[in-house]
Amino acid sequence: MNKIEWTEALCFAGLRLMAVAMLLFGGLQLLFAIMDVWYRFDPNYFGAFFSTHLLRPLIVLVAGGLLYGLSPKLAGGMVRCLQRSG
Repeated sequence: MNKIEWTEALCFAGLRLMAVAMLLFGGLQLLFAIMDVWYRFDPNYFGAFFSTHLLRPLIVLVAGGLLYGLSPKLAGGMVRCLQRSG
């Protein structure tokens, strides 16, 4: 394994670890938010409930899922940028 492949593997592993951490954090945050306010839910104020309690964890989950899916391309792009500059 040469230096470029090693760097790409490290970038890929780091991106995947960050994505898994984001997915875990977002999922737990969503679970705890629902557990905290489920008894106060009023369907008439769903928009306010959604934006106040559920939107932030869902954004973290979506960003983590995107990072997990795009990590091979991102790692390859990071290494290609290093090859051109070095």
